[in-house]
Amino acid sequence: MGTGTAMDILELIDAVTAFLHTNPIAAAIIGLFLLFLMIRKTKLFFGLLLLVLLLLGVFLMIQLIAGEGSSKKSRMFKQDNSQEPR
Repeated sequence: MGTGTAMDILELIDAVTAFLHTNPIAAAIIGLFLLFLMIRKTKLFFGLLLLVLLLLGVFLMIQLIAGEGSSKKSRMFKQDNSQEPR
C-alpha cells in the first residue's frame, strides 16, 4: 500500500465497499455466513471478531510508528541538505 499512514486503511475500506457494491451476490453470501456464525457458532463468531479487531489494532500501530519514523527521517535529510556548503 501507499505511504504507511492511516489513510491506507481508509483506502482498503473503500476498496472492500466498492467490491461489495459491485458484487451484491458475494455480499449476500458473506452476510449470510456471518449471520450463520453469529447464530449457530456464537463463540467462534466473537472469537474471530476479536482476532480481526486485534490484528487491525496491531496493523494501525505499526502504520503509525512507521509513519512517524519516515517523517522524521525525511526532515532529517532536508536539514542535512540545507546545511551543506555549496
